[in-house]
Amino acid sequence: MPAPLSELTWDHSYRRDLPADPEPRNYVRQVTGAAWSAVSPTRVRAPRLLAWAPQVAELLGIAPGHDPQALAQVLAGNTLAEGMAPFAAVYAGHQFGHFAGQLGDGRASPLGEVLNPEGERWDL
Repeated sequence: MPAPLSELTWDHSYRRDLPADPEPRNYVRQVTGAAWSAVSPTRVRAPRLLAWAPQVAELLGIAPGHDPQALAQVLAGNTLAEGMAPFAAVYAGHQFGHFAGQLGDGRASPLGEVLNPEGERWDL
């Protein structure tokens, strides 16, 4: 049954099962011996909800009827719903045939992992 954001079930398998960066401060550096670092999302000035897919909301277990402005604040990472745990994954790889070293996450940071009513896991 869909629930308001405040009642979603958050789980953090990535954070729980993989080694964490012990450094709590967020700054540019090489991260060694860890798969992820905790982050505080950079605030977005005046976020707004541009589109809403009811099918995706249902898949995640999010009930309809949210205030679009409040929802935009949460989805932008400006306001964290209870249970959210943002992180950045350590990422390294090859570019143009050469190892490029550690590049950072290179994507939007997940705000948390939602466990929907069917037991499926979704990064938000």
